[in-house]
Amino acid sequence: MLIGCGAQPTTGIQPPTGQQTELEKIQGTWRLDLGKRGYVLKEISSGREVVSHYDRKGRLTAQHSAAIDVIRVSPESAPAVRVFSFKELQVTSGSQPAWPHDQTKGHYIYTCDGNRFVEYQWSVGELHVNAKPRVVVWRREVTSAQPVYSPTTTQPDIYRF
Repeated sequence: MLIGCGAQPTTGIQPPTGQQTELEKIQGTWRLDLGKRGYVLKEISSGREVVSHYDRKGRLTAQHSAAIDVIRVSPESAPAVRVFSFKELQVTSGSQPAWPHDQTKGHYIYTCDGNRFVEYQWSVGELHVNAKPRVVVWRREVTSAQPVYSPTTTQPDIYRF
């Protein structure tokens, strides 16, 4: 049972010492390519995210930030589920929150394999009870210490059902 953003896994099991927490695993910069429409960068650090929208020429068009929390829920006899929560969303550039969030708080299920951060959104916020499901695939932004990423498509990594 989830009680709020600070909820712990229902089993009460804490990660062994030395293992990364769920938040540590997703920290860094993530990129969502939107093809001819541009791209979005999601920067996660210290319990906050900044989402910046850029047009195809690299100009910032919208940006928002929010406080975030992630938890791993491990019910008995079922696979673990990771929940990403955001709150206190503030628009820092542009007139609207940068897509895809258009409310001040919400949550979604996610997975992360190290280089891909996948959001499974359907009822993302309290205003989206009838929202259509979508899957958004972010790719970890490359730094000089990481191997170079070469996208295989110019199509947006957004899937609607």
